[in-house]
Amino acid sequence: MATGEREAVPPQWPVEARLAALLPDLLVFRKPGGSEPELATAQGVLLGVHVTGFTALMDRFSLSCKLEHDMDKLAHIFSYYISDIVEHVLCFGGDILNITGNGLLALWTVEQNQLSDIITLVAKCSLEIQEKFGIYHTREGQDLQLKIGLSAGRISQVIIGDEQRQYLLVIGRDIDGVQLAQRLAQANEIVLSWNCWKLCEQYMFEVEIMREDEAVKVGGWSHPPNVLKRPSYYTGQCSGGAQHQTPPTTTGTLFWREVRDILTGR
Repeated sequence: MATGEREAVPPQWPVEARLAALLPDLLVFRKPGGSEPELATAQGVLLGVHVTGFTALMDRFSLSCKLEHDMDKLAHIFSYYISDIVEHVLCFGGDILNITGNGLLALWTVEQNQLSDIITLVAKCSLEIQEKFGIYHTREGQDLQLKIGLSAGRISQVIIGDEQRQYLLVIGRDIDGVQLAQRLAQANEIVLSWNCWKLCEQYMFEVEIMREDEAVKVGGWSHPPNVLKRPSYYTGQCSGGAQHQTPPTTTGTLFWREVRDILTGR
């Protein structure tokens, strides 16, 4: 029986807002009309995630007679898997710099006196990612696993281009540091660059020195953090108990679902 009442329809985020979550902040908030290269330098923590097993899975699909269908399926598998990881990074306040065919790179910028706290925050994010998404069993029998590297220090971002096309370059020795940490990590491991290790609260972590002056493998917490400070605009709940970065007047879960739809092509 009709009652004359209409079911409330939640507001839809504009596509620009959904895409903005997947773009570097420096590009999103750049003043329009700028054509000169723009440089921003700050202290920061880099998180690099590499998905292993994806190439082997691709090889399995490439042997199929239904190549186009299977490539679409492969892209769908990766999109759903990486979207969970992206969600977690966003929940912890990370800025997504790049999503590639087998991983992502994220950045947390911070004041110098807060750097050790943010390293702890990013380490907590990384440990939760490995705990929840470290192994993904596909129906094809090929597991996807994660290698995570962290580095910290002085990070520079440069924007070049015009109103039609813009490129973001991230430079600094700590880019090399996060790449080295990822290379040294095995599946399901988290590795800190040596500079990241020197800057963090070392007593909090259970670690294994991998190479002197190069990298440290994190095994867990020796003193688990009780409280990790997050910006005041964090509201709503994310998987794993972390919180969404959303304006206070919006629903974080709804916003993430719309971002996820972009990642998965829905």
